[in-house]
Order: sequence, then C-alpha cells, then structure tokens
Amino acid sequence: MKCWGRNDYGQLADSILGTAHPQGISGITTATSLALGYSYSCSLLTDGKVMYWGDKYKGQLGDGTNTSSIIPVEVSGITTATRIAGGTQHVCAILMDGSVTCWGYNGRGGLGDGTAYDRITPVEVSGLIVAFFSLHHHHH
Repeated sequence: MKCWGRNDYGQLADSILGTAHPQGISGITTATSLALGYSYSCSLLTDGKVMYWGDKYKGQLGDGTNTSSIIPVEVSGITTATRIAGGTQHVCAILMDGSVTCWGYNGRGGLGDGTAYDRITPVEVSGLIVAFFSLHHHHH
C-alpha cells in the first residue's frame, strides 16, 4: 500500500510535509481496503483488524485517546471487520456478524448510536444489521 498528497495531519504515516511521490506505509503489509477522511487514513487488514493513522482530535483513531499518530495504530476492539468506510471525521466498519460499528466525530449523530457525542472507541450502530446476499447472474 502506498499513499501520497497532503500530510499536515500525518495522513501519510510519516513526518514529511507532503509528497507527490507514493510513500509506503510502515508496518502495513496485509491491507485489503482503505477508508480515507479529511485528515486521517485507515486500512482494513486481512485478519479483520483495522489500522488508523493521522489526526484524531475527534477520536477517529478509535484507540480510546485523543492523541494523533503518524504511526498506524490498531483500532481497539475490532477483530472481525469485513468492510470499512470513512467520512470526513469518522469511520465505520461492518463486522462478520453483520453489525456495524463507528467511531470519531458524532456532532450531527452520524455514528448512529442515538447520541451526538464524539466516540474515541468504536460504538455499535443501534438496530442495524447488514446482510450480504450473493447475486446469481444468468447469461443468455
């Protein structure tokens, strides 16, 4: 996995100011997908864990603190994620059991936990289960 562009919040997991040249992300070798926001980067790993780096003044890092990190940090409590999606300042993950968990900025209730409190650790979205159906296409 390689990233490039702005780095004013540590989005590139490096101390450089920003670059037009793709930079490898230290310590991440099993990423399957990415979720990107305004000032953070997030990756889903093959083992179901989620790593996060960059700015986290709204708690997007999900590790229970408000300290930003230019080194990828594991989001606490997530070991069965199958997909991730990022908003401007929050992240959500779909877990193997179909439940959805989110963390970060929640000022407009975007985390779906029934509150408007920012979350520094993942919270389950109330009353939502995501079902995946396999679609069979018949070719004529």
